[in-house]
Amino acid sequence: MIAHGSRSATGQIALVLALAAVLAACATTSPDPSPDELATEVPAPPPNDLEADLDEDAARDNARALLGLPEESFEESPMRRIVRRGDEHFAVTMDLRPGRQNVELDDDGSGTYVVTKVVIETMDGDNIVVE
Repeated sequence: MIAHGSRSATGQIALVLALAAVLAACATTSPDPSPDELATEVPAPPPNDLEADLDEDAARDNARALLGLPEESFEESPMRRIVRRGDEHFAVTMDLRPGRQNVELDDDGSGTYVVTKVVIETMDGDNIVVE
């Protein structure tokens, strides 16, 4: 017959092992990335000095590189923000930041939202639209 104290220690060890097994089963590992996840991240444009001229060609090239990218492939920043995802429009500040990218996303048919339009703010208000 096992003494009461031994049974308690054995029960505690069994409980710890069971919890360890549950935690190990819950641990997540990252699967290999899909080709879409391997897309090169396009860096957001740097903040633009209101007195400096916006390099419109560079701004267009940077915006074109975003077109078709899934939402997860880029980060928002003070110079890049999502203003629309499908039918959902987001509240945005009205401060002018020349060079800022206002990104619009649409469902590509598979449930993934991709960049379909980028509006680049300009100092004179004639925004650059890339789609």
